[in-house]
Amino acid sequence: MKSLPAAPALAGIVLLAALAASCGRPPRPGRLLDGAEVRYAEAREHREALLAALTGEWTVRAEGRGIGHLPTLPVAIDLAAPDRARMRVSAIVGVALDVLVTRDSLMAWVPSQRLAFAAPGESLGFLSPAEWAGRVLGATWAPPPEAWRAASADSDGWSIAWREGPDTLVLRVDRDGRPSEQRVARAGRGLTVRWSRWAPVRGEPFPERVEVADDSATVRVRMDALDVHAENRASDGWFTPRRATGWRTMTWDDLREVLERRGLP
Repeated sequence: MKSLPAAPALAGIVLLAALAASCGRPPRPGRLLDGAEVRYAEAREHREALLAALTGEWTVRAEGRGIGHLPTLPVAIDLAAPDRARMRVSAIVGVALDVLVTRDSLMAWVPSQRLAFAAPGESLGFLSPAEWAGRVLGATWAPPPEAWRAASADSDGWSIAWREGPDTLVLRVDRDGRPSEQRVARAGRGLTVRWSRWAPVRGEPFPERVEVADDSATVRVRMDALDVHAENRASDGWFTPRRATGWRTMTWDDLREVLERRGLP
């Protein structure tokens, strides 16, 4: 945060401090990094506990190549990470889109079109899509200790890089140990998640604004929390599947064909 000097002497002190900060060595892994690692781990564990029974409302804005600017939509989300997650996108009347993900599958319904979609999580590129949804909303990626020891530092904080199976991950953590950005890359394609605003849930900071974008600008999504709270336990009713009798059911291959016809990869 920049401040206005009250006198020339104070201005000189501020200038010298700024020069020292910009020209000096960045913070080194060691005592300061160990403190950030502990603060990050403690706060992450708190957020992860909230995700076991989290429910709330967000607004979602989406834009990108091939889809243009979509209208802002209200979304209700229920989470019982790492096993289950549900998202309901509201329409003027009723539900426009209902998505249910479990540890190993995804199901979606479009009531106005009587259209259902189902796919195993592996076909989507995520072995545990519900867990991945929790990581995005709750900023709960967990770098291993060796990644913290090899972290690179700058004046804003640290970058921690590691691998999880086929994925290369880079987490940005600020000087207070709070995550600001997570990049996930696989086979030359990448996705970046950013957390730019926070608000308390059960007394501890939780992401209030989440932004997700892919490298090719196919889609960019911003989610702003309106009313989010944690329950003592998740309700089974949150995750009761819809009845889709008589609906047209699509597979992942069907959906990919639709996307390709619209010029999306």
